[in-house]
Amino acid sequence: MITFITATYQRGHLLNFVYQSLVQQGDSDIQWIIVDDGSTDNTEDVVNSFKVEANFEIVFLRQSNSGKHVAINTAADHISRDFVMILDSDDSLTHDALNIFKLHHNQITETMTGVAFRCKDKSSALIGNCHIGQITTRPLFVGNFCSGDLAYIFKSTIFRKYKFPVFNNEKFVPELLIWNKICDHGEILYILDKAICVVEYLADGLSFNFSSNLRKNPRGFLEFYKDNLSRPVSFKVWCKSALRCLQCIAYIVKKKI
Repeated sequence: MITFITATYQRGHLLNFVYQSLVQQGDSDIQWIIVDDGSTDNTEDVVNSFKVEANFEIVFLRQSNSGKHVAINTAADHISRDFVMILDSDDSLTHDALNIFKLHHNQITETMTGVAFRCKDKSSALIGNCHIGQITTRPLFVGNFCSGDLAYIFKSTIFRKYKFPVFNNEKFVPELLIWNKICDHGEILYILDKAICVVEYLADGLSFNFSSNLRKNPRGFLEFYKDNLSRPVSFKVWCKSALRCLQCIAYIVKKKI
């Protein structure tokens, strides 16, 4: 049914929350791929303890510390289910996530590339605001109808076609770069009145450190914003992307000095 990919670094103490949310689904037809991005904590021991009792497939992979995007690349070759979802180490599924997906599964047509749902915070409040229940569109345009993070589930056959670019001495590339390329094959079914993922924004997480990430990973961000410039976005988004490109180039030049 679904392969879940979790990239983790020094977060062995958090993985049990992800694991328990998978167990709670009560479905053995899932696969969980954990990619350890060079941790020095007890991550491998924690995962091995899960393997002993889990009734679903768990794959554990290790790589040198290279970033989440490389971890997703590493996991992509091991996907064995028809659909794939990224589940961060500080996230978890709602208790009814798989049932919600199954309810809408038949609405995903051959021309679509996947489905997306809302996210909740730890207090069960929906994140962001949406003024529509369901729509078929692309990641670049869904912001016109809904704000806040969304949980994407892609068709694995298309997901495997695209790998994140890798740049020396950089450890981050925006996921939307690849999500947009995936959706060149077809639109996403957005179910904007139901949540399947519970997220927590930790102080060391990517969501809290945009400016720092941009400075440290200008080539990765430049790739994303250049790609945006080639797409039929609004004039406002195009201008923002153009300015971000200039900012990235400035950081690249500064790094070389």
